[in-house]
Amino acid sequence: MATLGYIVLSGNTDKTVSQACDIARAVTQACDIGKLDDVFVEEASNRSVSLLKRPKFLEARRALRSGDTFVVAATDILGTNPKELLQALQSLSRKGVSVVLARARITLDSPDGKAYMALLRSVVKMQMRLQSLQW
Repeated sequence: MATLGYIVLSGNTDKTVSQACDIARAVTQACDIGKLDDVFVEEASNRSVSLLKRPKFLEARRALRSGDTFVVAATDILGTNPKELLQALQSLSRKGVSVVLARARITLDSPDGKAYMALLRSVVKMQMRLQSLQW
């Protein structure tokens, strides 16, 4: 079972991929997640490219297997579109992957993580309802 990390380097940073990987490894150790087997570094703004079209996210998703762990600092790293975020997290969950939000120190299969997912589903439903009303 592998533990994979995912980070996004925005265009306005001077960090190298190597430095970003070092930071990701330090965060996982500080949060008592354990050692990362691999780190996927996306070099793009998390707002400019759809999560489901980011090459490194897609590569990480293909590499993940049932029983693996996917570590991300927080969901805002993945994106700001609730519907897209929900789809991505659900796709990982269906694969049997445990998702860890390092800053919050929760996994999505924990009680707090399940509450987060329920809230996210509610936000998506509310968004869809408002769009149908053409606000």
